[in-house]
Amino acid sequence: MGQSLGESVLTAGQHPRPRRDPQEIASEQLPEYLEVHEVAALIGASPNPKAQLLFRIKWWAGLRISEVLTVRPGTSHSTSTGP
Repeated sequence: MGQSLGESVLTAGQHPRPRRDPQEIASEQLPEYLEVHEVAALIGASPNPKAQLLFRIKWWAGLRISEVLTVRPGTSHSTSTGP
């Protein structure tokens, strides 16, 4: 019979690799947060001023990308009573 998609063929003496938890893999590869100089580099590498503004808003407000993409002119509300 033929091999179906996703099947792996093991030869004699081989053992399947144990599956790792995706959370474990992500925690090894990704930092928990970005340093200030890394954020500055990311903003500086943005292809245009609009992208730079979106990255600045995301970083400053701690928003998810889906939240940043809903920002439109005039949607900002200030809770500050100062000047």
